[in-house]
Amino acid sequence: MKKYLFIIFSLVSSQLAGQRIAGQRTANELSLYAGAGLSQLKYEALSSPAAGGLAGLGYRYYLSGQWSLGTGAELQLYTTRITLDRVSGSSDARDVEGSSFQFRYDAKNYREDHKAYYIAVPLNVQFETGASQTSWYMNIGGKVAYNVHARYQAKASGLTTTGYYPQWNVELADPAFMGFGQWDDARSAKNDFKTKTAFLLSVETGIKTRDRFYLGVYADYGLNNILEAGERHAVIRYVTDSPTAFSYQSVPAALDAEGKPWAQKLNLLSLGIKLRYILN
Repeated sequence: MKKYLFIIFSLVSSQLAGQRIAGQRTANELSLYAGAGLSQLKYEALSSPAAGGLAGLGYRYYLSGQWSLGTGAELQLYTTRITLDRVSGSSDARDVEGSSFQFRYDAKNYREDHKAYYIAVPLNVQFETGASQTSWYMNIGGKVAYNVHARYQAKASGLTTTGYYPQWNVELADPAFMGFGQWDDARSAKNDFKTKTAFLLSVETGIKTRDRFYLGVYADYGLNNILEAGERHAVIRYVTDSPTAFSYQSVPAALDAEGKPWAQKLNLLSLGIKLRYILN
């Protein structure tokens, strides 16, 4: 019995000793963090950065006083804007009387705002200096990000629509109730879109204080193409049952006036400032 008690005591003592590294640091670190900065759903050269951020729960296991492995779970927000001077094109359609025609559109000052949320799981290795009151740290690793919700909305300061009937060789610019005419401040509803799972390269660096705070900068770069375009067609399409309520498809997943894809690649990009609070 004494032998078993000695073994248990030895194991517990070694475990407790392992929980202390470099004087005051525990071998396991649990933290909450949040960050904000710029983000981008980078559709090749179409999009521009906008506000973004992240928040999550982190866990870190120390291999020594300076090296540790980290993981956790976080919610990421990516936003971006697509701005084009002109978007035009055409598609086959059918009017309320059943006659086929070619629907043509020309939108000026066209803009799309995209917003997407991801749940990401990070895995990284971190190095930090010494056991002083304030130390420098840097970690590098990767993240797997799953799209959980994404939406876009399209707007145009001016939209001109016509209907070309080849059987009569005539192009109608009115009446408006048939969906032909000029429209000011045209806009779509907020439509959902999907992306593939993203694999990110992640880097973070900054300072760590003994009063349980990290303050640093971070950058995430998407390594794979996550564009999920599906069936491509014109950006704006005619709706037979509701001629004045046009159907919009996001530019990156649509065809241009020449019938070519606007974009064939999408990557995630973000950078910003991050604040982390150590719970234990």
